[in-house]
Amino acid sequence: MSQTAVQNRESVTIRAIDLVEYPICPIISDADKLFLAIQEQFHHGHNVILSFEGIDFILPPIFSHAIGPLLLEYSEEEIRSRIQLVDASEDDLYYFDRVFAHMKRYYQDPEKHDKIFERSLLVFKDF
Repeated sequence: MSQTAVQNRESVTIRAIDLVEYPICPIISDADKLFLAIQEQFHHGHNVILSFEGIDFILPPIFSHAIGPLLLEYSEEEIRSRIQLVDASEDDLYYFDRVFAHMKRYYQDPEKHDKIFERSLLVFKDF
């Protein structure tokens, strides 16, 4: 994935490995840490180089939690131009691309999507 950083902005590298508890497969609370780190750099006007070096596997929801909330403050175009993923697998790049469409749908009707999610979890209640 080739992304061009917004001109005249300093780029700051965020190493996911420094923020996650489990590098084998980061969990949602890790994604929240990534989001806060990215948001802080955006607020300071910086671009972000997000490195996944040392992370073995990333579940798609990690991108929803780490990147999705940025859509409440920034356009998709700005986010894409200000974040560069490095040391990410092809699957990770795909999930990063998909998060924008998914989160836009979610933010159109969060209650509906939360109810669907809650109902889907009922299937697992007996496990």
